[in-house]
Amino acid sequence: MDCQEVKNTAFDYLQHNLSEERVTQIEEHLCICAQCRSYLSNILDNKVESPQNIIQSTEVSPKLKPNQKINSRQQTLLQYIVLGVAGLIVLFLIFLVLKSSF
Repeated sequence: MDCQEVKNTAFDYLQHNLSEERVTQIEEHLCICAQCRSYLSNILDNKVESPQNIIQSTEVSPKLKPNQKINSRQQTLLQYIVLGVAGLIVLFLIFLVLKSSF
């Protein structure tokens, strides 16, 4: 097995979609090839984009990406609001406990 074959099958290897024979071939190659080990490490660190992500990013309309950022901002804002309300409830309960003890 050569480096190009490892790169072509790397994502299938990491997702356990290969036969035992193919896995053995890849692992034997990885034992002697630092470049391929580094390539797999970069995939695991999300430094190399999977073919599925590339296909999905080309299929998505560019107009949808800004909306996704707005949605994540809205979600973050909602989380802060929920935390704030929870904090106010806790403070109110503490106030009630302290008021009833005096």
